Amino acid sequence: MKSRFQHLLIVFFLVVFSSVAGQASATAIAPNFKIKTGTENLQLTDFRGKVVYVDFWASWCAPCRKSFPWLNEMQKKYENKGLTIIGINLDKERRLADLFLKTSPANFQIVYDPEGKLASKYKLEIGRASCRERV
Repeated sequence: MKSRFQHLLIVFFLVVFSSVAGQASATAIAPNFKIKTGTENLQLTDFRGKVVYVDFWASWCAPCRKSFPWLNEMQKKYENKGLTIIGINLDKERRLADLFLKTSPANFQIVYDPEGKLASKYKLEIGRASCRERV
């Protein structure tokens, strides 16, 4: 079971890294980040030794809405094996994210990055043009 989980994660990360970075190597280290979550700070290095899935999303992105049930399922299924999912919202208005979360709840950590600073660190395009399907 453990090797199946590891295989699934390796395939997943290869797909993600190749689509995001184009030429990312298997040894690439994700850029660290530090962001406020209410009264606390969350930083990627807090999860050293765990598998961390960082998901950038926005309320207007149809594939994001479709992915949340799967992300919830993966979090529940693999959190005891060290998986942590962090959803980073890119909406400029928090109320849009809150409305999205009412219809597509997240059972994982959500942080807000309305200025897109974290997405820039990860060299992601921001904006409706970067999402082929819109709500």
